[in-house]
Amino acid sequence: MSNLKTYVMRTKLLFAFLLLGIFGCINKIEKEEPWISIHYYDPVPVSIVAKEELPEWLGIIVDQWESAFFIYVFKGEWQESTIYNVKYTLSRDSHRFDDVYYENGEHIAFVENSIYAGFRSTSKNWELIFQIEDGVVRTE
Repeated sequence: MSNLKTYVMRTKLLFAFLLLGIFGCINKIEKEEPWISIHYYDPVPVSIVAKEELPEWLGIIVDQWESAFFIYVFKGEWQESTIYNVKYTLSRDSHRFDDVYYENGEHIAFVENSIYAGFRSTSKNWELIFQIEDGVVRTE
């Protein structure tokens, strides 16, 4: 009989942890403002510029994703270099893509999670400089 009680108690405990995890994720999603932030929870200043004011190579990238549901371009600093972070998704429900470039247009490939974690913790002075959402270009 004691094995049955142990099994029932463990099952209840597992179910409780599962529910806590689900509600924790829902709560996190409801609080998230990811597209006005560079690292999902860090709000950044907004300094919108016209597409023509973006570096030429960056304008080409924006043109390639013009049909995306949204595109956000952030400008910041990392390792004493100006960098650009382009976030985009193809539809409201699709995966969010995230590319980072040096000022000259060279793509930064984060081949290891530890490098990306270092980037996230040491990059700074981010600002949102360009935004298209649902086909509408933000102007201010």
